[in-house]
Amino acid sequence: MCEHGGICEDDVCHCPVSNGGQHCEFDCKHGGVGNPTGCTCTQHYGGQFCDVSCGPHGTGNEDGTCTCDSEQYGGDNCEIDCGEHGEFGSSNECVCESCFTGERCEIPLECGANGSCESGVCVCSSSRYGGLHCELDCGEHGSSMRTFAGEGTCVCESPRFGGARCDVDCGEHGRIAAGDQCVCESERYTGKHCETDLC
Repeated sequence: MCEHGGICEDDVCHCPVSNGGQHCEFDCKHGGVGNPTGCTCTQHYGGQFCDVSCGPHGTGNEDGTCTCDSEQYGGDNCEIDCGEHGEFGSSNECVCESCFTGERCEIPLECGANGSCESGVCVCSSSRYGGLHCELDCGEHGSSMRTFAGEGTCVCESPRFGGARCDVDCGEHGRIAAGDQCVCESERYTGKHCETDLC
């Protein structure tokens, strides 16, 4: 007996395109084409009856598993896209390139205008800049020194300069003191920055 509208001729079932098996008993899904032993599926579907979807980035297999197009994709149905900067790892998570992060490796490590990412770390363009993202600018009279926390602090080039960004200048006749106040070298000089010569 031929099922699903199959026609029997000389004890052989001639099945509709979407049905397979000796008696047209298999119902092939999603555009699958019937054959005497089962179904021949279109590219993105698998399983005995083509009822397993592998999405646009996978190829279906007869055993119901999916083979993803590249290492960029993963998951049982190739539904996880790790983007251009990631690969699907054995822990079922995206493994990102060193300068990218995020669940799908979509977030670049920002190093601002004064740095670039190398091996997952911001490398600043000069010693003037520092911080985890080269956001610290120590100005023309300072250089950055990385702290144990990796953030960075400014070291001024001489006792003449002070302030968090080495932007306090005590002039040729002064030196920086507590509270970023200028102390003049002698009573001859005065002013906020020891700029006034009393002689």
